[in-house]
Amino acid sequence: MLLITAVRSPVEAAATLAVFAPATMVSMTAFTGAFAWALGRAGYRPVLVPAIGAFGLVFGLWYAGLT
Repeated sequence: MLLITAVRSPVEAAATLAVFAPATMVSMTAFTGAFAWALGRAGYRPVLVPAIGAFGLVFGLWYAGLT
């Protein structure tokens, strides 16, 4: 959203938002689909699920300033 606030013209800001919002939706859908595909494979599940959980836990602790 900082990109939109940096644009001077309201028309340019609206155009930036019109491009930014759909691109964000597409990228989020692609990443979610990739994770779903990887976690749906039986061979990857025992490795990826704990790894993603551990990453989420460590990131949360780091973000909270506890590490």
